[in-house]
Amino acid sequence: MKQSDWNAACAGDSSTKVICAMLQLLSATPLMAVEAVAIDTETTGLDVRNDRVIEMAAVQLDGSQIDEAGAWSTLVQTDR
Repeated sequence: MKQSDWNAACAGDSSTKVICAMLQLLSATPLMAVEAVAIDTETTGLDVRNDRVIEMAAVQLDGSQIDEAGAWSTLVQTDR
């Protein structure tokens, strides 16, 4: 994507600009070179009005390496 296309697509509020900057960086960076944290949530369903988050987890990714020893997860107490 050309820089002018990125500029046009990324015009907007600050959160749009942050997301576009991240996408632009990732489009130019091989995935194996990216350090990131993968976040997972488990829910009781997909209805945002009635269902709840019951578990959250995170694991650090460093290129092709997954830091399983540093992984984190927790159960979330619901009112049910």
